[in-house]
Amino acid sequence: MDQSTVVNRAIKWMNEFERVVAAQDRNGFGALLSDPCYWRDLVALTWDTQQLYGEDAIADGLLAAAQDRQIRSIRLDPNRPAPKALESGGAAEFFLTFETRIGRCRAFVSGLLDDASATGFRAKLISTDLVEMFLETPPQSQKMERYGYDPAHPGETWAQARERLSATMTDPEVLVVGCGEWGASIAAELDRVGVPNLVIDAGQRGGGSWRNRYDSLALHTPLVRNNLPILHFPETFPAYLSKDQWADWIELYIKAMDINVWFETRLSNAVYDQETQLWEARLAMPDGSERVIKARHIVLAVGIGGSARIPNLPGLADFAGPIVHSSEFKNGASYRDKKVLVVGVSTSGHDIALDLYHHGAQVSMGQRSPATVCDIATAQVAFNSTSTVPLDEADQRSLANLTRPIIEEFLREYTKKTDELDRELHEGLRRAGMRVDAGENEYGWLYKTYTQLAGYYLNVGCSEVIVEGGITVMQMAEFEKFVPQGVRLHNGEIAEFDAIIMATGFESHSTVIETLMGAEVAENVGKVGGFGDDGETRNLCRPTGQEHLWIGFGGIIDARKYAKVLAFQIKAEITGLAPTLIRLPDGTLDTARDNASELVRT
Repeated sequence: MDQSTVVNRAIKWMNEFERVVAAQDRNGFGALLSDPCYWRDLVALTWDTQQLYGEDAIADGLLAAAQDRQIRSIRLDPNRPAPKALESGGAAEFFLTFETRIGRCRAFVSGLLDDASATGFRAKLISTDLVEMFLETPPQSQKMERYGYDPAHPGETWAQARERLSATMTDPEVLVVGCGEWGASIAAELDRVGVPNLVIDAGQRGGGSWRNRYDSLALHTPLVRNNLPILHFPETFPAYLSKDQWADWIELYIKAMDINVWFETRLSNAVYDQETQLWEARLAMPDGSERVIKARHIVLAVGIGGSARIPNLPGLADFAGPIVHSSEFKNGASYRDKKVLVVGVSTSGHDIALDLYHHGAQVSMGQRSPATVCDIATAQVAFNSTSTVPLDEADQRSLANLTRPIIEEFLREYTKKTDELDRELHEGLRRAGMRVDAGENEYGWLYKTYTQLAGYYLNVGCSEVIVEGGITVMQMAEFEKFVPQGVRLHNGEIAEFDAIIMATGFESHSTVIETLMGAEVAENVGKVGGFGDDGETRNLCRPTGQEHLWIGFGGIIDARKYAKVLAFQIKAEITGLAPTLIRLPDGTLDTARDNASELVRT
């Protein structure tokens, strides 16, 4: 089909969509959809991240939301590619832009070219997201246009003003806990919409959590995918960054974006006052003192989880040698010629095992559950379709395709392709004694990044060493117990070790919440991470079961994509555009308060 025909059909569909929304024509709306069909919204038409499936659910939800938000000015997005037919026969896609009473929005639409349809096209997927809020007052970052600050007296420098403002800061609207990629991204987006915020971080400087990890750690996603909001990498940076380069970039980002952060400051605990709707947060300050601040909202931006997790394995306490968690491991220099057992076969376990091997240790890996292994070059197949498009467009496509049935369909095909490309590698690993799988429902390693952030390895060299016999794989189902000199197997043999490295992950976000805010708040929030019954990632940058508590977690790419989504929701609640929302146990939203903006601090 020629380009002009595809464009004309997209325009016909767009015009009919605008008509049926204005007329609230449910039957006409159904004619625009294919079977099956999906809608994902990221605060463009609702104050949530949500997805609906099927004509009836989408018609009911989208029409009502569009009427409430007063959708208007729908047109093809001039900043995106023109409508086009896809290589997969009979499919097409296009981008729209539109406005609501809240702000400027955009949509990604993909579906089937259908000659029998009145418009010649039926949508399989509609994804809508908010791009910019219409604000009555200028954001904080625009208030001091000349020098970026208001001098307290003639001659006060920016640095002096920055120190003064930090020392005399009043209680912020938002307290962000953690200033890694998540905390810094959220703070930058809150600044963009004019929400006063304070970020606290236990480290001495930006990027501290990365600097403290093992020396050989490097990012496993290409450079361009790891950009943070607003400020992007120079083109001269390498394709893959070491952890120290990434830590330096976070530190630079915090300074360049003028993030309001207090380092060497910990959140001791936080209590929520239902009457005032304020958090009372107790902070452990660098000088050992305690400071109490009150904030309307708290955002937990603690990344992959809490403190180091060391499972209670039989006899582990009896082992006579050192037991080191992966978070405390730096490098293998001190383990030369020693027999070392690495417990865990996810990314950290493989990286540490390879580093130990390079430093002359005799390395064994203890495997408790199957690992999904994909060579890092093979893994890039997932990004081929968006590798040449602008990052903002790639993010829009990615957010749209995270509609659960769509991403699962993609992952099945992707994993078939990567498993075929890596077949020889997998066969070699299995011969070496490693259990390799394709993950739940054969969705592969990418699915594990969405559901557990563990259980997979993007191979950067360790797999070849295992296949060649340089690193031994031991199945822990054959372990009877740990003993002072190592491990006793069920057959009675003793496998001797000088040291054990526990690459066993970190405590859950639920544990972090319970420690900082109590068991009741943790129970209200419920499980964090993994797909919920509604298809969305549980509690990721959306209202939780505890009012005014938000959570940002996941990978670097997620921080960039979701920080703005979170900032919009917080801004809406503070200004009264949205009520205070809480998530009920069944996953639906309820209105906790009518209008947060009516409250006055006490």
